[in-house]
Amino acid sequence: MLRNGSKKFERCLRRMRDDDDCFDILGFGMRRGFVLKAVTASLISTLLSLLAFESAPTQPKDGDWCSSVIVRPDRRWKSIKSCVRVWRESEVADRADVVWLGGFKDVFAAEERSRHPMCGGPFTHEMNAVYISSIQIRRPSNMAPILFVHATRFDLVSPTHIETEGFRSSFLLRTKTPISKVESFFKSDPSRNCNGLCRWEFRRLGGQEQTAMGIDRAIDAAGPGPTHEEVVYYVSLRNLPKKTFAPLAAVADMTNPAYREWRVRRAKLALQEGGYDAVTLNQKFSQYYKDKGYWLGSSWCPDISNCTGKPDTIFSARPDGYGFAEYVAGWVALAHDLQSAEVPYVVRLIPHPWLTVADDPSTPEIDEASQIRSVLKGARLVMLDSGNTGPDFSITEWAEQLRLSGVSVLLVDKRCGYAKKAMSR
Repeated sequence: MLRNGSKKFERCLRRMRDDDDCFDILGFGMRRGFVLKAVTASLISTLLSLLAFESAPTQPKDGDWCSSVIVRPDRRWKSIKSCVRVWRESEVADRADVVWLGGFKDVFAAEERSRHPMCGGPFTHEMNAVYISSIQIRRPSNMAPILFVHATRFDLVSPTHIETEGFRSSFLLRTKTPISKVESFFKSDPSRNCNGLCRWEFRRLGGQEQTAMGIDRAIDAAGPGPTHEEVVYYVSLRNLPKKTFAPLAAVADMTNPAYREWRVRRAKLALQEGGYDAVTLNQKFSQYYKDKGYWLGSSWCPDISNCTGKPDTIFSARPDGYGFAEYVAGWVALAHDLQSAEVPYVVRLIPHPWLTVADDPSTPEIDEASQIRSVLKGARLVMLDSGNTGPDFSITEWAEQLRLSGVSVLLVDKRCGYAKKAMSR
């Protein structure tokens, strides 16, 4: 509303008593004397603040733009009611060097089955390509191209992915924990956040993770392999107010060569359809490295009241025969498969313990930290997080060490958060 004629409007507000023209800009269609009685000093102050935001959206403020890395600008909204994004396309085009966009549910347009979100969507690579184009056409010609990275989760398989061609239930992690025990975990939870009222549902009413078939029936239809009662799910703990919890996805076995071949083939096609420069080789080392376990009923999450304050998501049950060593082995193999298929990947991690002492005692002949370091050499970019550098090097020394070995490094800091404080450089 204020954008056209905003500079003139600002001048008028500052000399409200002397310039009748400002009321024409406001469009009140009233005489000056009447309007001046209605417009208070606080309203003028509010309008000036709003005008400052509208007229100079790309000017950095205290705490803003501590990085040129922007995380999911396509999926973050100031207000769901108005569906206004936190970042404008012109703002991203002017300031970003790296844009991390999309999400683990993204599929191709012909495959999309999930419930559409209130804002944005559908979750497809083709829609992401439209967003990327809207940034590229606004990029100043004297600036280097932005690196667009898709936020892929190779360790998860969304309900929609499970219904796509080529998927097999044998791609998923198995568990020996009966599904009835998962259901009982919620139903019998006596803690203050549940009081016996929590429930596990495969088809949570209104859940955006849902498809018409449902993740349970889709898994059963995708044999041969385990049934939906025998696999590990990725559970959201964010629905506490309604006390109904559902799986966002199933957890994949990345040591399975057939699964990796299926995912890498899809990633290569996604680069073409989505317009990405690279995909994220995401890592969840910490979920498998925890001594206390990372599943419902473990000492990390004995009940909902003592679990929801820690992670937003957690495994439904303990994976069978799949710990830190297996996860790292699958992750390393996936990196090699991506390289062989000429699919560029980006890695983000902290130096310590993953590049220093991370090791699994069950594999004394293998140094997992060394394996992780080897993957970085093949990355298009390594986003090195300063959250934990270990006792030997500062974050800048770590970056220098990796650069000397041929790794492209960008320093980031998760303490900047996700709003316009995307990550710290």
